[in-house]
Parts: sequence; C-alpha cells; structure tokens
Amino acid sequence: MPPLQPDNPTAQIPPTNQYDFIVNAGKRGPTTLLPTFNHSSLKTRLLVAGSGVLALIVLFWIFVALISGSSSNNTASLISLAQQQNEIARVSAESAQDAVLPPTQTFAITTSLSLLSEQRAFLAYLRSLGSVPSSSILQATRDPKTDATLKSAQGNGNYDQTYISITQSELASYEHNLKQAFAATKIIKERQLLEVAYQQAQLLVQQSNQAQ
Repeated sequence: MPPLQPDNPTAQIPPTNQYDFIVNAGKRGPTTLLPTFNHSSLKTRLLVAGSGVLALIVLFWIFVALISGSSSNNTASLISLAQQQNEIARVSAESAQDAVLPPTQTFAITTSLSLLSEQRAFLAYLRSLGSVPSSSILQATRDPKTDATLKSAQGNGNYDQTYISITQSELASYEHNLKQAFAATKIIKERQLLEVAYQQAQLLVQQSNQAQ
C-alpha cells in the first residue's frame, strides 16, 4: 500500500536571501538614530516658554518701577522733615541761652542736638538718592512768628513755658509727618531711618513734660 499522503500538502516556504537587508535597504525607508518630535507639540512648548520669560521680564520691571517710584515720591517728604528738624533745632539752640530754668535749658540743648543729629542722617540718605537740599531750602520754613512770640514771652517773664509749649506743638507735627512718611514707603533703610527719628521725638516729648 502506498504511504499515506496528507490531504493538504505542506506549503513550500521560498528560501530567503541572507543579504536581503542589504539589497532591499532602500525599499524599507531611511532609518535614523535621532528621536522623532511632533512639530506641533514642540511649537506649543516654545510658545509657553516664551510667554513665561516675557511674564518674568514684565514683573521685574514692575518691581523696579515700584521701588524707584516710591523713592522719588518720598524724597519731598524727607526734605520737608529735614526742614522741620532744622527749625526745631534752631529755636531750641536759641532758647537754651534765653531760658531761665535749668530743666528748660537742658531740654532745649537736648532737643537741638537730637534734631541736628537726625538731620545729618536724613541728609546722608538724601545724598545717596542724589537729592541733597541746600541750606537755603532747609531754612525756608523759618517762622518769624515763633521768634516774635518768644521775644514777647521773654518780656513777660514767661519764656520757659512758652518755649516748651511751642516745641511740644512742633514735635507733635513732626511725629505726625514721620508716621505719614513711614506709611508711604516700602524701602527698609528708609523705614529704619524714620522709625529711629520717631522714637527720638517721643523721648523728647516725654522730656518736655518733665521740664514743665
């Protein structure tokens, strides 16, 4: 009996050419070692990054503008305070010689020296900002009425109390202006300068109460 033949003879697999990967290399398309990118995705990333950099630049210039603007706006207030310091120191220096009672004399000397010291600190800071007031500007707020009032009080024998009353009023105005200037600035160095001046003014007010 002849050997059994399969109903479906096995299909013959054509032999492969071991050099096919070389011969048909051009038919498979180009290959590359570099990763592929989605061009639309890359464009989106670049736009996002560019927007972030632009936002940082805008914020930086806003910050610079706020600092410079605050500095320039508060310069006028600092000069006005220096004028007040000049006037209080002037009146106190004269009153230190004209006062009768030792407590008043001591208070007048302390006030004059304290305000002149504060003024030097203010002028040094204004110099760092490139805005130093001249002597004529500092003396522009000299009040002739104060001199007339003190001269009249001297003739009436009431000089000490009159001087103390005038100085207390001037110190109260000075404290108020210091607080306003402090609230108007965010510069740390400027705030420290104003805070020290305010604390010193408070001490002078306390001393004036003891001199009465």
